[in-house]
Amino acid sequence: MAPSYSVSSSVFSVYSVVIADRLTTEYTENTEKTRNKKNIGGVAEPGSGPYQNEFRKMKEIDSRGKQMIGYLISFFGFGLTLWAFYPGMLSSDSIASLGEGRSGIITDQNSPVMSYLLGSLDQIIAGTGLMLIIQVAVFWTAIALLWHVVHQKSLVAGLAIVLFPFLPQILSQIPAIWKDVGLAIALLMSVALVFFAKKTGSKAALLLSPIFLFYGLAARLNSLPAVLPIAIWSGFVAASLFQIRGGYTPAIRSDVRSRSDFQHRHH
Repeated sequence: MAPSYSVSSSVFSVYSVVIADRLTTEYTENTEKTRNKKNIGGVAEPGSGPYQNEFRKMKEIDSRGKQMIGYLISFFGFGLTLWAFYPGMLSSDSIASLGEGRSGIITDQNSPVMSYLLGSLDQIIAGTGLMLIIQVAVFWTAIALLWHVVHQKSLVAGLAIVLFPFLPQILSQIPAIWKDVGLAIALLMSVALVFFAKKTGSKAALLLSPIFLFYGLAARLNSLPAVLPIAIWSGFVAASLFQIRGGYTPAIRSDVRSRSDFQHRHH
C-alpha cells in the first residue's frame, strides 16, 4: 500500500466529518425555520394539545428505534469482518513485524510500535488474531460514534456513514495487518472522538483522542500531514470544552447549545 493512500484516506475522513457536520447543521436550521413559520401562521405544533405527553413518548420510542439501526449495522459489520477475515490479512511486512515482536529484536525497518504491539498480543493469543479484533473493533466503534451524533439530525447522512464501510474497497482493507491500515483506523477513531466531543461536550471523548492520534503518528512517521490538522482541530475543541481563554469558544459552544436545545424540545 502506497504511503499516500493512508495519508489521503485520513484526510478524507476529516473532510467527510466536516461535510456531515455542515449538512446536519443546515438540516436543523431548515427544520427550525419551517417550525417557526408554522407557529407564526397559527398552526399548532404536533403534540401541543392534551395528548402532548403521549406524543412525546411515541417520539422517544421512534427515536430509540432509529438509533438502534446504526448500532446494529455497526455490530453486524464488526462480526462480518471478523468472520470473513480472521485472523487477518498478512503481507511480508506484517510477518516481519510479527517476527520482530516475538524475538524482541525490533528495528526501524518496519513500524516499531506495531512490532511491539504484535509481540505483546502474540503472548496472549498466538498469531495476529487479537490484533485483528482490536483493529476491527476500533474501526466499527468509530463508525458507531459518528452515527450517534449525525443520525439525530439527519437519518440519511447517518445511514450513509454506517453503510459506506461495506463498499468492497473499504471492507477489504480493514482486516489487513499493515501499518498503513493501522494509521488510517487510528486517525478515524481520533476524528470520531473529537467530533463526538465537539457535538456533545464530552471531555472524556476528547481526552481519549490523543491516544489514537499518537498511535497513528507512531505507525508511520510520514503521517504528519494527516495528523497535524486533526491535532489543531482538537486544540480548538479543547479550548472550548475546558474554557481556555482565546479558544474557538463561540462556534463550538453554539454546537453544544443547539444540541441541548434540540434534546430539550424533543423530550
